[in-house]
Amino acid sequence: MVNGIPTGITIITGNARLSRQMRQEFDRKQRAQGEQLWESPDILPRDAWLRRCWDECVDSDPIDTPILLDASQESVLWEQVIGRSGAAETLLDTPTTAATAAGAWDILHRWELSRTAALFGGVPDAEVFFDWMIAVEAKLKDNHWVTATQLPQALTDRIRTGILRIPATIYHAGFDEIIPSDQRLFEAIRESGGAVSELPAVESIVTFQHFRAAFESTSDEIIHAATWARTELEASPNTQIGIVMRGLASLRTVVERIFDDILHPGVDFTGSDAPRAFHISAGASIKESPLIT
Repeated sequence: MVNGIPTGITIITGNARLSRQMRQEFDRKQRAQGEQLWESPDILPRDAWLRRCWDECVDSDPIDTPILLDASQESVLWEQVIGRSGAAETLLDTPTTAATAAGAWDILHRWELSRTAALFGGVPDAEVFFDWMIAVEAKLKDNHWVTATQLPQALTDRIRTGILRIPATIYHAGFDEIIPSDQRLFEAIRESGGAVSELPAVESIVTFQHFRAAFESTSDEIIHAATWARTELEASPNTQIGIVMRGLASLRTVVERIFDDILHPGVDFTGSDAPRAFHISAGASIKESPLIT
């Protein structure tokens, strides 16, 4: 074990931010000890680990291993199935409906819930969703595709048949709860002779620092927050950041202007539907609505 992190093993984390923090902390301690060269610890988020395992399946069995669809391809698949269904004529926003249906399908797989027709009967929306789900699953099977949602089960099957060999020792860290599909995958790893357990004393590996700073004005404080958020996003584009502001409703206009200037310099959003990198939870006052004005 080096600086609290076992060597020669794989660590799976609950999110990309924790993986990055653990690697940074590991490197910092190595430098503090005067090390010039060291082996990088194998730390990666759950989803990235699942995809890497699938890549290993492709390498060992390229013919019988289905093609893994990315998020955009899966979204298009759902949109196509919904578009060809009779319910599509009544929908106002097919892409949003497709995303919601895919999310429900993801929950069913993650928690290994039953997907029998009887459980969806009697409720019109549920019956429509069930038809879409069956059509999507048929498309996946016919085209030899697989989605990220299906990876835990697919990997479980390949471990039990010996197609995939997992490293002897795996630790997990930063999970609020291990979902059933992951639990079944970990059980298959243990049955094949591997070891899966929670990383001990993860709190001693990752330190969260809190700071208090003073600014001359509220605008300066908001500028600092927006600049910090941009730095974090540049380092990890998929990071989700929450910034809490007292009295946000009254500061909404100022916050929107500053975050636009810092996160989207040179972009004019006036009259444009271009997406922003941020969302302000406090809605605009009704008196600011053009119609009311």
